[in-house]
Amino acid sequence: MIKLNLIKEPFLERLLENGGRKNRNHKTVCLQGTFSNADGAGLVILEKTAFEEDNLKCSSDYFSTSSYLKKVFHNDIYGNYEYYPVLELNSIKTTVIHPATEKHIEKYSVQNPYIVDETPDIYESIVLPYIIKEQFDLQWVYNILEHKCEADRILFEDPDPINGFVLLPDLKWNGITLDTLYFLAIVNDKHIKSLRDLKGNHISLLKNIYEKGCQAIEEKYGLNRSQLRIYLHYQPSFYHLHVHFTYLKHEAPGIHAERAHLLSNVIINVLVNLKRQLKTPQISLSCDSVFITEDIVTKIPCKELRIVYNSLNNVQVTDKFVSFRFATSNDGFGSFKSEILQLNHDNDKITSNFNFANDSKLRIQCGNCTAIFCESTFKRILPLPSEHSEPSDWFCHNHHGNDSSMNKSLLDPSENDFFYSLCYCHLNSKAVTGFIRSATNLVCKRCLAWIGVVLNENCFKIWFNTIQISHNSKIYKTSALDDAYLTIRNILKDSLLSSARIILHCQVGKEKLDYLMIELYVAKVLFKFQSGPNVIVNQWINDVSVSSVEISKLMMIEVLKHLYAMNKLLPKEWSSSNDFYISYLPLYDNDK
Repeated sequence: MIKLNLIKEPFLERLLENGGRKNRNHKTVCLQGTFSNADGAGLVILEKTAFEEDNLKCSSDYFSTSSYLKKVFHNDIYGNYEYYPVLELNSIKTTVIHPATEKHIEKYSVQNPYIVDETPDIYESIVLPYIIKEQFDLQWVYNILEHKCEADRILFEDPDPINGFVLLPDLKWNGITLDTLYFLAIVNDKHIKSLRDLKGNHISLLKNIYEKGCQAIEEKYGLNRSQLRIYLHYQPSFYHLHVHFTYLKHEAPGIHAERAHLLSNVIINVLVNLKRQLKTPQISLSCDSVFITEDIVTKIPCKELRIVYNSLNNVQVTDKFVSFRFATSNDGFGSFKSEILQLNHDNDKITSNFNFANDSKLRIQCGNCTAIFCESTFKRILPLPSEHSEPSDWFCHNHHGNDSSMNKSLLDPSENDFFYSLCYCHLNSKAVTGFIRSATNLVCKRCLAWIGVVLNENCFKIWFNTIQISHNSKIYKTSALDDAYLTIRNILKDSLLSSARIILHCQVGKEKLDYLMIELYVAKVLFKFQSGPNVIVNQWINDVSVSSVEISKLMMIEVLKHLYAMNKLLPKEWSSSNDFYISYLPLYDNDK
């Protein structure tokens, strides 16, 4: 890097650019020369800065005794002068490139422009090999992405490695004059050179740049998206995908039709091209696989099914999905049996991850903010009976006649007890602190995260996915979605036909419960969410064939997110049935 004071010394050897439309419109000149005590050629780009509105006031230094006029001519009421304001108002934006390569010198030299219609064949055979061989060094781009340089200039950053980008001021903007606002969005993905590489899987990246880039600029500078020119260059000045954001008032270099491509148009063109490609896949069946042929053949194994290979029908292709139907052959118990992924295994035993020995010292903390709720030695650490068993099954004789609530109270833990099930534990209310307690719910006093429910005055029910437990320097914690899968699998493992009707419910208020009704066939499910009871909920609750299970608020949120996300992947006409939505749950092991 050259020293700043070197710019004061003799420099000029050659004038590279000082003519034509570029200089007249943008008041720019490029000089080539050398610096003393610095090897290699250097480029200095000088650009007259735009007037700043804040300086054009009656009290500004433009109108002071320090400035003066030099007369050129005077005619009647018209005078022509050269005006010399104070030095501070006469700055020139300067960009220094050192050491400058031959590519830099060629780029900034006067060149005659030509328009070439680039076909895909020309790109593959001529342009792409040239890009790979001759492109500029991109280390400066990687320095920005890795926060090695210019980190303090970043306006917004999305760190996602696929759809993320960095938004920062372009070097051509002084960062002050709003009328010449100019930002650059540089993508994190290093494999995309230009818009030529964009495919259907990049739609989310392009939309992310458009939405979040516009939002960041509006929040900082008050310009909405209708006031911005958002475009890509082709050919670009460097081959790492980037998007330009400029104020619509600003006539920035390269905004004309032969080079600039509006991001909104690029997104539409990529979608149209994707739709065109998706209209031509070839789908075929074998006895145990589905084959989708586009540029390559994709094989989807279906070893659990017996496919009728000539039964393909109802093929539909859109810009988002390919859907079709096929038949399966009868096998013993009919086609229904062959379409069920069996979960019943005699040796299957679904157990909790929280299996500690008696007299273990446990630290229980909030899973969100790590506030400590409890740190003590539990003398009895025991599994709880199934939620579906009767209290009379827990003991060899009935302790309290037909009073089931009295039988259940016998399982309330003491202060030194830790009773656990698959996804939750029971703790004595005196053993834990740090909660805000309502009549029904427990929330963390520090972060107000939902933790569990109040069973009675002596007993709290706390879900493992809302806390973390430390034991012998190891931290135990589960995810809400995995716990939801675990709960459903535990119900399903005892089902004769690997199908079940389940109603999941969670406490969200003093007298309010949310319900999720699921009719399950292992992977495929029908589901319906209901906030508060209604006729259908009451019918399911009163049906002895329906399994009713309480889950945490987090489990309800996460399993609903998954079900709705999978439902959106289905064609609309196949996404619902009898007022229930259709979705899928990955409840079987991958190796089965």
